[in-house]
Amino acid sequence: SLPAEEPLPSDLAAYTSLAQWAAQPPHVVGAAQAWTKRLVDRFGPLPPGTVAEDLVMVFRALGSGGAITLREPLVQYRRGGISRRRRKLYASDVIERLLKNNRHALVETEQMLKDARLMGRYDEIGTHLERTLARERFIAALFGAGSAFEKLGIALRAGEQPLALRLRLLTYAAAPWLLAPFFALKRLAAKERG
Repeated sequence: SLPAEEPLPSDLAAYTSLAQWAAQPPHVVGAAQAWTKRLVDRFGPLPPGTVAEDLVMVFRALGSGGAITLREPLVQYRRGGISRRRRKLYASDVIERLLKNNRHALVETEQMLKDARLMGRYDEIGTHLERTLARERFIAALFGAGSAFEKLGIALRAGEQPLALRLRLLTYAAAPWLLAPFFALKRLAAKERG
């Protein structure tokens, strides 16, 4: 197999607005970021539960006047280890990852909304962040509900969420057993690939 390519971060200097950030989120590598003390002082510490601090800090920087990307490699990037993405060969794997990402996204999106208000940029980006937060709250409510009937009610009342998303997540939350044949085929394909 071919060696994995090094991840190329987005050219942050090309981002001129938070609306552009929302339309085409930049690819960033957190281990290779540096921030000014002024940026940290302006917004304060990140809240507990923040995992994607690199995304939040890029959001803060772009909303505060900009950021730049150095094209010179300054860190050694290694793939694999404990940060390697696990294959999702069971519905439970997908659910575990979804809920983990949801916990972090709730914290980080609320922080970015707070930051947008502090920057006076809510009008530019608030609607996008509010939609993201509504989706994450829907996911948390759906998976936090007790019975399949409660989950169905949450999915039906969440009319602002796309129907395909509601149906897919309802299946994972209320009836993951329906996905067993799909994941059995996925495991078989993975086994054949070696």
